[in-house]
Amino acid sequence: MKRKHIIIHIVSLLCIITLIAVCYFMPRVEKASVTGNMRSESYVGGVIYQQSAEVAALYKQTFQLAKNQLDKKIAENVGTGKSLAIVTDIDATLIDDSGYFSGVLTDAEGRKKSGKDPWNNKDWCGYYTSEASDVSKAVPGAVDFVKYAREQGVKIYFITNRPYYELDLTVKQLYHEGLLDEETLKAYSGLEADNGSLQKIYADDELEAFAKMVNDETDFTMGEGYFTLKNDYTIQVQGTAYSSDKAERRSNVAKAMGDNGAIVLYMGDSINDMISYDEYKYTDYSEDESSQFDRTKGNSSRSEAVMNDLWKDKWGTEFIIMPNSAYGDWQKATWYKQSVDENGEADAIRNQLSEHSYLNSGTWYDGVSPVDNSVE
Repeated sequence: MKRKHIIIHIVSLLCIITLIAVCYFMPRVEKASVTGNMRSESYVGGVIYQQSAEVAALYKQTFQLAKNQLDKKIAENVGTGKSLAIVTDIDATLIDDSGYFSGVLTDAEGRKKSGKDPWNNKDWCGYYTSEASDVSKAVPGAVDFVKYAREQGVKIYFITNRPYYELDLTVKQLYHEGLLDEETLKAYSGLEADNGSLQKIYADDELEAFAKMVNDETDFTMGEGYFTLKNDYTIQVQGTAYSSDKAERRSNVAKAMGDNGAIVLYMGDSINDMISYDEYKYTDYSEDESSQFDRTKGNSSRSEAVMNDLWKDKWGTEFIIMPNSAYGDWQKATWYKQSVDENGEADAIRNQLSEHSYLNSGTWYDGVSPVDNSVE
């Protein structure tokens, strides 16, 4: 009997040794990855989504909704003598900028050679090179909608968070994609002045020279909050303060329209394109009202604000929002716009997922326990 036990132990030991050897010497199977970096990998799904047929349909559907609402506004305006206007964002609203993300997410080697970390939505190097490439096109439905609005006599104002030194590129890109009329293109042609393009002297140490050239030698106007054609405001980019808040630029449009004009639609992929914290400085909104969508409030609070009495009837009638799962205010709102490192961001994402998880929620159901079969 003792001998039998010894044999069994020896056999068991040999089996264990064999299993260890097989595991050790068998080919290693690496986890599938597109970018080779976990932080960058988290953006891949969002970029793929932006290229999907579903998003193309959403854009087309949203512009159809905007057209329907515009027709209603035009009908209501008959006989009033008022001029009408639309205020719109550019990137991920009229122009597809997802080609940039596709580039940086798949260029790990190139970034490594140039001393850059894997892209994680903080380093936007190359963004405007991408905007000047053939891959950046108007989103489905955008050109038809803009042309239709112009045919109805509606003025289009473009407000973007591109920096002041990219105004020339922005103007030419809008024209190239059929979103800008030739008259506006010519009006902004002063960016290519005889004494050198304004776009070539944007470095911080030349900012004073840039501002002087703008204010003294051209028909453009520059402030901390905006840079645009003087007394026109058709295309407004960020000013020297690089503020992403668009409230002042929206107020510029309202002033340009005057008492005999009205902004009937606001369009964008971020709520900041319609309403933002600084709104109370330029409109009748109170500070509490305009700050409801501030990123420091967090996603839960901002989501609740969407459906409160002040805003709930504006979506789809006055505010037209576009799909953008690649970037936006919703990201920074996840960590309440605090200055945190990547670990802090990851913790904030985990916390939000946990708060929204059914595993940490109560239930309304008091019947027999559901059977958890997976379905597609």
